[in-house]
Amino acid sequence: MAETASPYGVEKIIGKSPKISDLRDAILAVAPLDCTIIIYGESGVGKELVARAIYEHSNRKKGGFIGRDLRVLTPTLLETELFGAEKGAYTDAKRTREGVFATANGGILFLDEIHNAPLDVQQKLLRVLQEGTYERVGGTATLRTDVRLITATNRDLERLVREEKFDEALYYRIKVVPFQIPPLRERGEDIGLLADYYCKVYCEKYQQSLTISADGKKYLEEQNWPGNIRELMYFVEAAVIWKRINKRGNPLTLDREDFIRVADLYNFTPKAKIPHNAMGIPNVAGTDSDITILPLAVAEQRYIKAALDLCGGNISKAADKLGIARNTLKGKLNASRVSASHQDNKYP
Repeated sequence: MAETASPYGVEKIIGKSPKISDLRDAILAVAPLDCTIIIYGESGVGKELVARAIYEHSNRKKGGFIGRDLRVLTPTLLETELFGAEKGAYTDAKRTREGVFATANGGILFLDEIHNAPLDVQQKLLRVLQEGTYERVGGTATLRTDVRLITATNRDLERLVREEKFDEALYYRIKVVPFQIPPLRERGEDIGLLADYYCKVYCEKYQQSLTISADGKKYLEEQNWPGNIRELMYFVEAAVIWKRINKRGNPLTLDREDFIRVADLYNFTPKAKIPHNAMGIPNVAGTDSDITILPLAVAEQRYIKAALDLCGGNISKAADKLGIARNTLKGKLNASRVSASHQDNKYP
């Protein structure tokens, strides 16, 4: 899924796969019902975008949308963030602080990675859902709120309940309507659409005019994308930036066309998904991160050598595969001396 503009309606959820079509239909059906919803999905699939789409089609648009990621809050900060704190409740509490259950009153509160909430906070969440009441940290006054809660997780909450790591009553209360967002590897037909969208987004950001070539899209569709849409998004951004650097006159550029090709994408492909013989180049160990990034000069030399090998040493055919003029490739060969074996009469 990808967002094209705010506000976020179901039309902003990009995809033509049956699972995404079903997801859009489910959002439209459930959004007006004011029930609690839990969204399941791996990291990076777009859980918050679905929550915002539900909000956009709900009856609570005037009340606002507030989202919080529970992974980034310590237990103490989490309780204060949710319920607020009275002045003097803790050392730095110089004034009374409102929590999100107060600021989201009348609207929708989205709590991502709900499994990170400690058990005592879970019990307080259950009370809010059942009674609509809570107290600030350090306070005794009972406060009321009218909030529609949407939660999300990438964990198996039912298993966490069995392990007594998640409150059973809260689990049944928040799972009234469960949504399951498919990972990107299960919706391969959407990858090209998403790549095109993010290419457009980052071309606007970096003032470029680029499109992804047909072979580039095919290459992207062959990857598994364990980081899902978030990974694809940053991947396309990296490719646009790399292409921008080349187009601005870097002498090592492979081509100056307005297409992002396989050669442009290869340098940023997650290591686990690079075919060993992609363009005839084996995967090269670089760092311990999820992405292998070679020095630009090394990457181009490898591309040129691979293209020449694949084309039996024919410079014209290799230049055509690389998308550059024959004379340009000859100039690069003369300038970089790609390989001693490529400097004899083997290449006409």
